[in-house]
Amino acid sequence: MEEMEKNEEVREFDGERKSSKEKDAEITMEKFPPMFKKALREAVASGKLSLALGNVSGSLEATKSAVESMAQVVEKAREILSSAGKKDGIGSAAVLSSAWLPMVLGLMKTPEFQNLTASMIANMLKE
Repeated sequence: MEEMEKNEEVREFDGERKSSKEKDAEITMEKFPPMFKKALREAVASGKLSLALGNVSGSLEATKSAVESMAQVVEKAREILSSAGKKDGIGSAAVLSSAWLPMVLGLMKTPEFQNLTASMIANMLKE
């Protein structure tokens, strides 16, 4: 048996000398119900768990992209706010605050937006 760390408590469990950490790890695994272990084993063996983790990873990448895009939008909004009153063209190109909701709703009605959104949702929900 490997040498235990000096600061780690070593006790005898069931006739074996084990560290508290090792015994805690065993106890934790013993607490899983047999049905959970069986389902987890089947998910790993069939590749479904890998597929699900891949989907989560893809969703996280999409989320990262959305957050980065939102950060860029916020930065542009900050630029517009800081240049309020200045005639540098940024303010004149900005959409009026009362017009953004109809613009977004119009975007949501387009088949391209609907297809893209439906595809993203379907990809996130695939097994």
